[in-house]
Amino acid sequence: MTSPTATRQSLYRQTTAALSEILAKSEPGSFLPSEPSLAGELGVSRATLRDALRTFENQGLIVRRRGIGTYVTTPPKAIDAGLEVLESVAPLAKRLGFEVEMSNLTYRWKRPGHRMKRYPFSKFRLINRW
Repeated sequence: MTSPTATRQSLYRQTTAALSEILAKSEPGSFLPSEPSLAGELGVSRATLRDALRTFENQGLIVRRRGIGTYVTTPPKAIDAGLEVLESVAPLAKRLGFEVEMSNLTYRWKRPGHRMKRYPFSKFRLINRW
């Protein structure tokens, strides 16, 4: 006999797999069916469906808006590289389609000016980017 937790977990996995197939076929910007109709189509409860949708929402693959619906987004760009090839971050980011910009930061300690008389013995860190 299987426990209710094991059954719920397998339903969750089945729902996640089915949603993954639906998302793979969907164009970015397209809306998914409403929760009740999608739950009926997949044969699961709305609670199980919401758990599975939350997984894809956390991955940035869908956006859920109350009163509007759930729509498919473009997969977020991420740097996901293993240690098979030792590569600097800048070339790796460029190869993955990110715009790379490097700049220098300088900082120095500065005493407050006349406008900050309340803090006569304080120091502030001034940071410049160039």
